[in-house]
Amino acid sequence: MAVARVPTSGIADWDSFHDVFATALRFADYYGRNMDAFIDLLRYPDTEDVGVDVKNGDVLILYLDEPGTKFAARCPEQHAFLVDAMGTINAEGVESGEWVTLALAFPAS
Repeated sequence: MAVARVPTSGIADWDSFHDVFATALRFADYYGRNMDAFIDLLRYPDTEDVGVDVKNGDVLILYLDEPGTKFAARCPEQHAFLVDAMGTINAEGVESGEWVTLALAFPAS
């Protein structure tokens, strides 16, 4: 299991969303800073393109620094995308048989 701390309190728009996640997950320099690129990198977080120490079959927990409801209220589009992307990536991984399970964690309100 690996935990990446994500300071979602620093997210206000799409640019800051990509800044925060690229830094927290140490995305490769070529990260395209768009939804497709985000999903592509998180599909395989066990590669050198993502700088977290996680292996195939492990769990990668994205620990948000604020309650999910606070992030969702401030940035509904980014929050919805994050939740949907993680569900899509997890489902694809289960179907292919090679995956890292992605999970969200956050403090209680």
